Amino acid sequence: QYPIDPKGDWQAEAAKLGLTDKLFDEWGKTQTGCELIVGTVGLYDEGRYMCHLHYVNESGAVAPFPSSGFGAIGSGADNALFWLSYREQSLGMTVKRSALHVYEAKLMAEHSPHVGRDDIELLIYTPGQWYQLTHKRRSVEGCPVSLDEIEGLHQKFGPSSTESLGSLSGE
Repeated sequence: QYPIDPKGDWQAEAAKLGLTDKLFDEWGKTQTGCELIVGTVGLYDEGRYMCHLHYVNESGAVAPFPSSGFGAIGSGADNALFWLSYREQSLGMTVKRSALHVYEAKLMAEHSPHVGRDDIELLIYTPGQWYQLTHKRRSVEGCPVSLDEIEGLHQKFGPSSTESLGSLSGE
């Protein structure tokens, strides 16, 4: 819509054309139709890593998540956040424990409308390497945990079943 080269410095070009305020105003009114959680990892102080989570809302505004070490978005967010809080998820937990908690939170989120069923995707980050686990890609060489292992841990540690109490139909 505007004669600004996408490969150039858009802010400098917008300033030359007197469009800076107009573009920021339009950007603030733009709805992307999605929310994002963006995680960043940086090296700091004596070789230790620091992770940060940021929330990007539908209009593109960015805000940091609280320092609890987790966040959730979408229609299942309340259920997922409840579960992560119940499990007392925090920074400093092992990758395996955190992955289990996230897996369980996804299962809780599936009880909300518009949340996909049986379609988990986990991004596991270790210093210098990241891994993607999905239902189709259940393990990756070098990843400290597999989806099969997480599902096994869920069976071992998940909430107890009340199935033994029976049902009205006598089953």
